[in-house]
Amino acid sequence: MTSRFALKSSPKTSFIVCIPAYKEQATIIETMEYFLALDYPPEKLRFIIATTQKEADSKTSTRQIVEKYINSQKISSQKRLRIIHYPKTNGLMAHQINFAAKSIKKELTSAYFVVYNADSRPDKKTFRYVDAAIENYKKQYTVYPTILQQSALFNSTRSQHQSTASYLLGMGTALHQSLWTLTQEITRFKNQSIHTPKLRKKNNIFNTLLHARYAHSVGHGLFIKGSHYLSNMLPENVLNEDMPYGLLQSSLRNAIYPIPLLEVASSPSRITNVYKQKSVWFNPFFEYHIALSTIIKNNQYESLIEVYFLTLQAYISLLIWLFHSSIWIVSLILSIALGAPYFALWVIGLVLYWFIPSFIAKSFIERNTIPINVKVSSIFIGTIYVLTHSLGPLIATAKWTIAISRKSKPTKPKTENA
Repeated sequence: MTSRFALKSSPKTSFIVCIPAYKEQATIIETMEYFLALDYPPEKLRFIIATTQKEADSKTSTRQIVEKYINSQKISSQKRLRIIHYPKTNGLMAHQINFAAKSIKKELTSAYFVVYNADSRPDKKTFRYVDAAIENYKKQYTVYPTILQQSALFNSTRSQHQSTASYLLGMGTALHQSLWTLTQEITRFKNQSIHTPKLRKKNNIFNTLLHARYAHSVGHGLFIKGSHYLSNMLPENVLNEDMPYGLLQSSLRNAIYPIPLLEVASSPSRITNVYKQKSVWFNPFFEYHIALSTIIKNNQYESLIEVYFLTLQAYISLLIWLFHSSIWIVSLILSIALGAPYFALWVIGLVLYWFIPSFIAKSFIERNTIPINVKVSSIFIGTIYVLTHSLGPLIATAKWTIAISRKSKPTKPKTENA
């Protein structure tokens, strides 16, 4: 995915990147080295590793590994890289990020606050492109953008002792998620960022229905003005922060501007972990009422009708996910029962929905030399995941049903090995 912006030799924007880390011993050193090597003026790009006491201290804990690595670096790197340790044994990723932001609030007033995961690998020139996008936005709208969001394509690596079939299925599920990014997520960001400025021109129901667009805001690849983040932090009263945070920013009429470069994120290699991961991602379905009530309670909106309309859009997207598999499987059974012509139509539908877009995505990935491996065989085996895409939401529904009966919430494991 390329940018139409001209990159500047002397970019203006300062960034502070926060990388929350919990049990990241296997990757955290590689992550720090990768980010330190990004193509951007060192004095304008600094990093925070936000560890947590939830991970007990030991000689091999993430905190100790990070501290040892920082101490081994040259002074120039030590000035750019620091650790901020969240002192409590409970809490989620949002607590670590918010604690880090509060710890450096003076520095954030003149910088963009950026969040990436420990497994994130953004393009080397990402921050130059973001700087160019920020300056372009300033010329167009006379103000700096509040939020920019980088989307991710997903890669699956083969784990030890994993069978070929399992590996190819994992690759297929990663491609399915990448397709969603390319066809749904980026389109949603573009629509939301284009329509949001139009909402400010007229404050009436018709204009709300015409231009109010919901978009989630992912906790990795998030670029946000530091001053704005300090007063509108990630929600800590929900398990998943991405969709509720998008609802908050959409309610505040902040355009979530898509960044014209993609990052590469990791998808679980084992299919069982994929379904568990998706069950975690479905948590907002059961907590939107909390996000909605918090927004209303704190008066974090421009129009109450608009907030409800945005929430409805969010629920619709989750309902589509919940019933996705049922539609495909029920229609398959009916087509077989009705005869060959109907089954042929079902196959054509699958080809249009999955196979053609998958081969286009494969070509896009190869053409742009994105470091993701997509085998043709994984596209065919990936059909299994397409037909069972709703299994994750169904697992989440079962977990929440049990938890609610016990007047509690499900636990939230690390999503890559959920």
